[in-house]
Amino acid sequence: MLVRRLIGGQEEERRQISRELHDGLGQDIAALAVKIELMRTRSAGVEFASTELHELQQQVVLLGHKIRVISHNLHPGILEHIGLAGGLHALCREFQQQGLRIRLVLPEARPQLDDRIQLCLFRIAQEALRNIVRHSRCNSAYVKLHQSEQSTVLTIRDRGAGFDFAQKGSGLGLISMQERAYLVQGSLEVKSAPGSGTKIRVIVPAEKARL
Repeated sequence: MLVRRLIGGQEEERRQISRELHDGLGQDIAALAVKIELMRTRSAGVEFASTELHELQQQVVLLGHKIRVISHNLHPGILEHIGLAGGLHALCREFQQQGLRIRLVLPEARPQLDDRIQLCLFRIAQEALRNIVRHSRCNSAYVKLHQSEQSTVLTIRDRGAGFDFAQKGSGLGLISMQERAYLVQGSLEVKSAPGSGTKIRVIVPAEKARL
């Protein structure tokens, strides 16, 4: 119960910060970019000023992009609009921009899942892909979401360095994933060995997962 409250409190705090970044600071930066564009248009005849303003505009646009990424990572609002499948697609695209090649397999029909389940599976995928980038020494991964009459299953796999689960099975990242799966009455399976990559499966029974 305590862990559930802690994770729930974390997610609510992330939601509030994300909203403040997106609706407050994000809109201020967008307005600033528009003002810079107007100034650049008016100074088109002055080459030096126009060049400087163009560079400043690009920096502001990049800053806005970084804020959107931070906002999304804090709270994936995309889940509320396009569901888990769309959220996983966007998540994989972000990691692909970091150089990780990902094969993503999604159900043909959009999974109908409880909001808590969607957030749980998204966070586990996020943590697993982050671990692949940081620790696997591998530049490719496999992500699959499968839904049947019996269960919803998320699989994340890499063929990288792997690790000795007996020694590192109590790492904070794995504990976090296990707790998230437990809180939605699912289970987490981790298979890994040095030199053999890592496979993570989250299984949520159908009666717990569906809306």
